[in-house]
Amino acid sequence: MSYTERERKILGYISGLPKKILKVHGYENVPDFILHDLCHEQCFNLVKAAYFVDNPDFDYCKGIAGFSRVECSLDHDIWQEPAAFSEHMKKCQFHQKVRMFESHSIRDSLDTVIEQVIKDFAFELPQHVVWNMKHDNHGVLIYEAGSHDESVSIQDYLGNSVHLFGFCPIY
Repeated sequence: MSYTERERKILGYISGLPKKILKVHGYENVPDFILHDLCHEQCFNLVKAAYFVDNPDFDYCKGIAGFSRVECSLDHDIWQEPAAFSEHMKKCQFHQKVRMFESHSIRDSLDTVIEQVIKDFAFELPQHVVWNMKHDNHGVLIYEAGSHDESVSIQDYLGNSVHLFGFCPIY
């Protein structure tokens, strides 16, 4: 199997995430760090993304983290200055709007809820990934891709990468 240069960069970026995650294990907002890096231009180059956890047993869906390139363009390494990044995220309106999101479980109405989220959060060309998590929860990532090499299937690599959220506390 031969990888393109873009695929090698993405895979290199993703393979470095577990080491970075261990650096911030004491922070409650680890999903913010992961989402920020997955959206980075060197990784999936996402313009906007919102991460939710759905718990069908408790009939509850909660917004966990949001990323908007307009608000999250930082000139420092978030992993080297985690406290500054955490404070920055508290000021990001899109992130806070995602964090405020609460609804009944989306298990029976996934398409309806995703359509509403897309409208409420002003996604222009949205895509989404849904995956199983521990304790019968489900992760949902709604995102808007930036420009990228069309030969790279973001959906495939992103679909595998989102499982990193499963190792994080939900705050």
